[in-house]
Amino acid sequence: MPKVTKQSTKKTAKSSGGVLDNVVPIEDMASTGVKMCLYGRGKTGKTSLACTFPKPLLLLGTEDGTKSVRSCKGVDFLRLSASSQVDEVASAIADTYKTVVLDTAGGLQDMIMKEILGLDDLPVEKSWGMAGREQWQSCGVQTKERLRALLDLADTSGVNVVIIAHERNFNDEGGSELIFPTVGVALTPSTAGWLNGACDYLCQTFLREQTTTKAVKVAGKEGATMTQRTGRVEYALRVGPHPIYMTGFRRVHVEGEVMPDVLVNPTYEKIKELIDQ
Repeated sequence: MPKVTKQSTKKTAKSSGGVLDNVVPIEDMASTGVKMCLYGRGKTGKTSLACTFPKPLLLLGTEDGTKSVRSCKGVDFLRLSASSQVDEVASAIADTYKTVVLDTAGGLQDMIMKEILGLDDLPVEKSWGMAGREQWQSCGVQTKERLRALLDLADTSGVNVVIIAHERNFNDEGGSELIFPTVGVALTPSTAGWLNGACDYLCQTFLREQTTTKAVKVAGKEGATMTQRTGRVEYALRVGPHPIYMTGFRRVHVEGEVMPDVLVNPTYEKIKELIDQ
């Protein structure tokens, strides 16, 4: 039987002009802008939350959804009329804006598909049959390229980038009780999966009933608490991991520290505080 010799790893010296000249200690990596995707149902506060990010802020809209944020100072709006404008914006705003927001990713995907099909508008109920396989693939590639052009601004220029999207249940077609629903960004599965990984922070906005905790006595003893509903609605942002909702938060892990599941009445300041913990 041949003798097995344990291999040892040798350190390779950096050579002038070689690829290893670009190696840096991970703790020396420069901080970049925030790359965040906010998704959720309509009227759950996505655009309002995005517009709390640092100003000046450019809001790119595939439609006019500005009514909820018209009182925000330092926000400019550009209504996109062609998908190529995303590339133009990405190459021009680095020294002008601290934040760029796309509202919405699904609207951009639809715009690209209209351009591919040569249509003025898409059917309200979209289906895979309205386009061929190659056309859907081309739409996915172009959507990723335009989204990446925006997200790259965070790394190259320190601009905060927020991608807004609606939500979609990816496993509700089969009707099997053995398959749990998975809720995420309302894009084609390939593009949604890519965006999930491309963003450092993937969060879901939703509404829930407000509750309060009240101290009560049980059998004459104090120390017990009771949760009561107030009947009021509060805005919430799901940031912690969840078995159904696709969420994720990249930050330095601290032993013993518990990541909150939800931020109530979320703002950029609350998100940044959580990132920097």
